[in-house]
Amino acid sequence: MLSVLWIPVRKRSGNPRSGEVLNGTCGGGMMIGFPMYSFNRGTRELSGMSAREIVVNDSLKIVYGDGVSLGGALGGGASTYLTPAYTLPFEKGRVRITGVSTEGVVILTNGGETLTLPAGETWTNTTTSITRDFPGSEGTCTIMITAKETLYNAGILAKSGIRTDG
Repeated sequence: MLSVLWIPVRKRSGNPRSGEVLNGTCGGGMMIGFPMYSFNRGTRELSGMSAREIVVNDSLKIVYGDGVSLGGALGGGASTYLTPAYTLPFEKGRVRITGVSTEGVVILTNGGETLTLPAGETWTNTTTSITRDFPGSEGTCTIMITAKETLYNAGILAKSGIRTDG
């Protein structure tokens, strides 16, 4: 059976990000809404519009899912997409994947921090910051931004479970 490692990365409020108004008046934030893939943990099937960009062949090593979601004063919604990797090391943004074991354990660096992420495991990093005069707001305000970065290693998937038909 041919297999591929599936590593979805979800970032909030800066990846995922949410904003809380501390003082002042802020208008509505940006709305996004382009989730381009889905992963069913039960059937282990990966599908979606951005899967069309993936050529499923013997060279495919990793499918990397990335995305951003916004909430609170920053706006709302989510945007996600897939990136195939045919060789290692693979780099996308702050993440650099340097190795994968036959058991699906991923060795990577994220923002300079080295991580070993076993299949089925999640790594999370949450940060907060204060922003004054938030760009795009309809007034002067101070916002506390909470950003949560999550790396989940879904492990080895059968290549037949990657649906590229959208």
